[in-house]
Amino acid sequence: MVISSVWLLLFACSDRQVDRADAVVRDIPPPALSIETDITEGLLLTEQVSSCSAVTSITAHQFLCRDGTDVWFIDEALEDPLLLGTYTLAAAVRTDAGVMMALDGETLLFDGTDLHPMTVPVPVPIESMTRTASDTIWMSGAGRLFEVKDDAVTEVSLDTHTTIHAFAAAEETIHLAVPELVTVSITAEGLTVTSMWDTAVTSIALADNGDLWLVASGRLYLKRGEGDPVEVDMPETIHDVVGPAIWVQGTHSLYRFHDGGFTSFPLMGDGMVGVDEYGRLLQVREDQLRRHSEDRPVVIAGLPDSVMVAETLTLLPSDPGSLDALKVWVDDTPLALDEAPFQVTVDPELLSEGEHTLRFFTESSKGDSLTEHSLWIGALSDVQWPEIEALSEAHCARCHGGETLTDLSTAEGWEQHIETIIDVVTDQEMPLGGPYLSDDEIIMIRAWKHGGFQ
Repeated sequence: MVISSVWLLLFACSDRQVDRADAVVRDIPPPALSIETDITEGLLLTEQVSSCSAVTSITAHQFLCRDGTDVWFIDEALEDPLLLGTYTLAAAVRTDAGVMMALDGETLLFDGTDLHPMTVPVPVPIESMTRTASDTIWMSGAGRLFEVKDDAVTEVSLDTHTTIHAFAAAEETIHLAVPELVTVSITAEGLTVTSMWDTAVTSIALADNGDLWLVASGRLYLKRGEGDPVEVDMPETIHDVVGPAIWVQGTHSLYRFHDGGFTSFPLMGDGMVGVDEYGRLLQVREDQLRRHSEDRPVVIAGLPDSVMVAETLTLLPSDPGSLDALKVWVDDTPLALDEAPFQVTVDPELLSEGEHTLRFFTESSKGDSLTEHSLWIGALSDVQWPEIEALSEAHCARCHGGETLTDLSTAEGWEQHIETIIDVVTDQEMPLGGPYLSDDEIIMIRAWKHGGFQ
């Protein structure tokens, strides 16, 4: 077990030379120019999920909910929440091995039923945890930031600032609010400061496309690439921003950014705690966890990588209380739907082998919505490690070979990170910058996993 405090650390894929000299601080005044965007009024679907004074989102349907000092694990696919114990601080993140939790400074692994101690030492109580696409886990607490790899914890620290107020981590860059914005490049040799913005930042969020959104002095800023932050023209004072689907809190309204513009909602925005993978905003107000969305996505619980036998799936439509009708198809074939809870059975005997699409159409006076998920029917081909190794050398080794945080040079490394690998290559988040994997290559990865990592 290792805890170290260093200035240069971590890894990433980069051909840039590391400049170990002192960072050059540029005195940058607030930008004179601003970005003007369209703002339209919209209707928001809002649901009350649970009584919580604080919440951590784990997946789209799983949460840590602190009600007073009691911490509960909530899985919306199950009938009853599970009491984990009495804690002051609770944070969690999904890993390939289960749910990693930090409860009052102790790190634990939750297998869905029990908590198991982990040999991950942290010197301060952890307030938040997050994971990047490359499976790097970041933990923050008491103004300090830590990166976790296996049983080692490494602290990110700046000689000139003792407190990190907020951060946003990408694959090759980490942005720190200290409170001035410090942008750091991640290389195989360590971290190097690449730029500083001499303005105090109060909130920071990274979008799916890599854009950085900032709040400073009640104003909203956007930083793209290596450019300086530019103010975004907003109609009121801005207090907070969360991502990766960007939601902004104003004094009187919430704003959702998409397609180059904002949709405004006349709703008090204080209490934003994050965004789930369906783009739904999570908010805690008046000891209630509320969830907001522009449409009505349907979450699936129990969908395997490959459907070999008849599988019963539990469907979790957003705000089921206001739902008038839910219809389900595989491709263009309707499926029978059981209610209370919503469940469908997918029978591979009735479908051809290969890839299909599950479609869910929700009808309501609050608006109709369509959600789609991919589905694989039948046995996947027999894939051996040498085939995956060749794929890894062609697409992954440049960034993930040898002494790296996410080592994909071995079968063990692939097996450890397989869920993350499938997610990021399917969503074309990896390889960085492309070319992205073909459908046949992604199916080959799924087949290797399905065959037991032979």
